[in-house]
Amino acid sequence: MKKIIIILLVPFLIFSQNSAKKDPAKILIRVSGGLNSYMQNWDSFKFNEISFHPKALNYSAFFGYRFNLRDQIRVSSRGALDRSKGNAIGLFLRSGNDYFSNLNDSYRSFTEIEIGILWKEIFRISIGPGWVQKDINNITLEDIPYYVATAALSINFGQAFISPSLSYLSKEQATITGDDKIRANLSIGFRVLLF
Repeated sequence: MKKIIIILLVPFLIFSQNSAKKDPAKILIRVSGGLNSYMQNWDSFKFNEISFHPKALNYSAFFGYRFNLRDQIRVSSRGALDRSKGNAIGLFLRSGNDYFSNLNDSYRSFTEIEIGILWKEIFRISIGPGWVQKDINNITLEDIPYYVATAALSINFGQAFISPSLSYLSKEQATITGDDKIRANLSIGFRVLLF
């Protein structure tokens, strides 16, 4: 997953952030990485029991189209980067590891693909399928072990952001118990604007 994200980003980074352009960029790419919490059952989820395993890493990306933008770009005080925010619709990709309990080291690797919206590039809501312990090259539509829905908040610092989120994983997932699960995520990343 990391290799795919890097390969997709290299050509775009060369042509991004053109400050001479007056119209806001329409294409938004966000890349981030962070930690997943231990998974909790949906019916007994408690915020005060959220804890993170140091090896429960995730990598994620968003590729989307921005709309409802201002007529002209909003430039930072340093005069180089477009700071305008708009709504964006697009594709969220995530890959990483889930740990089930802090009592043992049982985990699974996953890949998730969600379709969703970013409202003002602050609030995210998305839904899609997830696959357990599969390489993205071997995924087929006949093999969807679970569905995932995510709600997130992005705290923006110019082009960088911190994004805490909660993901609901359906009971069809391949977990130890097979129950609905909740996963908290904490990620940091950056955005790239194009065209």
